[in-house]
Amino acid sequence: MTDVGRISSGNEAIRSEAIGRAAGRADRDARPGETSGIERGQDSVDVSDTARVAASRYASEDNAIRQDLVDRIRAEIESGSYETPIKIAGTVDGLLDALS
Repeated sequence: MTDVGRISSGNEAIRSEAIGRAAGRADRDARPGETSGIERGQDSVDVSDTARVAASRYASEDNAIRQDLVDRIRAEIESGSYETPIKIAGTVDGLLDALS
């Protein structure tokens, strides 16, 4: 019997390097100290003058962090008691109301 190869439709792209999720695998699988040949750039953020003015106005208002509340919720999350069926049901109800 004769082997028949795949017939190309002409839409296939020939790639010489990994793309998407496969591109990151080489970095993740590399041993410490080794590089995979993929250079990663540095992130940066540009903030507009309008955003700076809005942030300074917000900071000047009385928006103090309620550290007691932050500490209480953080402790509840760590202990596993923060997410309760009642809170989840309330959240779902609120989302459904917002969507309808």
